Amino acid sequence: MMKFTHFFVFTSLLLVLACSKEKTIIVVEEDPDASEDSTDGGTAQGVVNTPGVNGEGQPVPSVLGPLQKPKPSCRANPAEWPGPDPALPEVLSILPEGTRSLRVLTRARVYMKPDATSELTGVIKQYTRLTPTRYAPAGGGCKKYWLNLGKHRFICGENLEPDKRETLLRDQPILAPGAIVPNKYGRIRRTGASYFANASDLEAGKAAGTFNAGDMIQLMEFKNLKGKPYWVTGKKFLVWDEEILGYHVPEYHGIDLRKLNINLPAAIVRAKSIKLVPTGDPGGSELAGVKPLGHYSIRALYDRKKLDKALFYRLKEGWIPARRVLSAWPAKKVPPGLAPCEKWIEINVSMQTLVAYEGEEPVYMAPFSSGLKKYPTRYGIFRVWAKKAISDMTSGMGATEKYSVDDVPWAMFFFLGQALHGAYWHTDFGNRRSHGCVNLTPIDAKWIYEWMEPSVPPGWLEVYVNEDSPVPGTTVVVRHKYDHEVQFLRYARKLAPPEEVKRLDELKKKDLADQTRRMYENKGGDDDGSE
Repeated sequence: MMKFTHFFVFTSLLLVLACSKEKTIIVVEEDPDASEDSTDGGTAQGVVNTPGVNGEGQPVPSVLGPLQKPKPSCRANPAEWPGPDPALPEVLSILPEGTRSLRVLTRARVYMKPDATSELTGVIKQYTRLTPTRYAPAGGGCKKYWLNLGKHRFICGENLEPDKRETLLRDQPILAPGAIVPNKYGRIRRTGASYFANASDLEAGKAAGTFNAGDMIQLMEFKNLKGKPYWVTGKKFLVWDEEILGYHVPEYHGIDLRKLNINLPAAIVRAKSIKLVPTGDPGGSELAGVKPLGHYSIRALYDRKKLDKALFYRLKEGWIPARRVLSAWPAKKVPPGLAPCEKWIEINVSMQTLVAYEGEEPVYMAPFSSGLKKYPTRYGIFRVWAKKAISDMTSGMGATEKYSVDDVPWAMFFFLGQALHGAYWHTDFGNRRSHGCVNLTPIDAKWIYEWMEPSVPPGWLEVYVNEDSPVPGTTVVVRHKYDHEVQFLRYARKLAPPEEVKRLDELKKKDLADQTRRMYENKGGDDDGSE
């Protein structure tokens, strides 16, 4: 049985940006023409599903090139977590008359069994009001009763209070209307900037600790001390306003391929600092009357050609250099052992693009930032073992590069502390920059978090699963490029066909042996020292 433990997750180095004096969040579309010029991945306006025609209005197959083919269709069956054990008595039988919900008094742990020493299977937010379901008797470290929320889900009644109000169950993290991140944040300007425990210490200059340059902090309340402005942080520390920079929240996002009726290959255009106008031929002259492509605009790819050593892609408007896009291509095959139309994710590190699939149908494409070469994202076939709505991330003890980020949203852990998660502190998606995690735009991270199994019940902050869970985590395949075969790792090995586990293990051993041989040969290892 797999035991769950908590891990701190490595995130990217933080980029310092200029800010306004008020430290307000700025949501920015860096190219004002981007939304006008792009197929918007966040809306299906204008898209008509006509048989044989894609979301760009092009017949498929297309006269523009051979790459676009009819899009496969495969809908995943809804994965439902089993409810409370019907053999257990109803909890209302032991609660005061008129009870309609159970209020969570403090952030509460959920266990696999009615036993506080059993595996952790979730965490519920304080003040959530739960549905009174069924219960198991006291014991296992709980003096009251164990509320049964479903299979492998028990919460101790000591942390619950009968309430006469209706249930209060909200998806986490909670977003304000129109917001794409949960809170307001600021970036620390310099290493050594102090934070203080209270106003008296702030006035006296008695610091409780210091930050590192680039640390991201949650900003709760703006105040003044004798005319000098400061902030109260999410952790209740006080920080002088002059130590905090603002930042740009990335509004960019990937492609909802199903909603927009676009098939792979597809691309996200990168034209942040250039005027990118398609040409009539690869490497040719710009087409007259064609608007420049917006940064992060979305396109289907119809053809590709090489001119000398340069690669070009054919879009609906014309040809552009391949280096100007983040592209994603159809997977070679579905990972072995999955059910028909089962959800899975392919992460291509060389392309820095992610594709979410249901069976053979690609349903969503997103850019990301993976680990730097000195902090590589682990290759392999995994299953997600934890989902966290929001969590703080810091560097580990002894790390050479120190960082701290408040409120990292929509984290999906696949290998130890490596996770897919939203990154609100940079706009460098498509380039490696993290400490091993897969950084996604906040919009993409939210979409994938809500789509990926297991679903997180409303009011829950965290969910943990393993090979014994009724709904295991979605399969995540991390590879360098499309023909790179990788091993099953962690609990994904236990759910995969044994013959495939063995075959991929043997391939890995052979690859390591070949690498060792080449290294030995490159160092002159065939020289035995004789003359």
